[in-house]
Amino acid sequence: MNNIEQMSTLLIDQWGSKPLESLRRQAKSETTGIAFDAVRVAGGKRLMVVICVTTKDQIKLLQKAFDLVESGTAEDWTKLTLLEVAMRAAAGPGFAFESLKDHAGELSDLILISTEPRSMAIIERLFTMPK
Repeated sequence: MNNIEQMSTLLIDQWGSKPLESLRRQAKSETTGIAFDAVRVAGGKRLMVVICVTTKDQIKLLQKAFDLVESGTAEDWTKLTLLEVAMRAAAGPGFAFESLKDHAGELSDLILISTEPRSMAIIERLFTMPK
């Protein structure tokens, strides 16, 4: 099996049936309001990282670090999987995000997936992620 096949298998197994809502609930249950996951190859190098932030200050950190232009289309986080968003990131600029807004129209929850080294490094530094 080559690296692409291995990565595809890892993605499908790890994120294929995991809805965004699952990661959001995990983040909400953490005292930090943050949850993350990563797809790694043998040896531990991250190929993709996903982070969910659920507090305003953390969302502002990501907004400062990334140009987060909203599409205006809200998707159902109970149906949209991490795999689908990861595929969008891989096909685009190397990162993709989904967001939810509160009653005032402000971002309340943000999930960002990175598939390229530079944006992964930014996320790792901003949130002091373990290696």
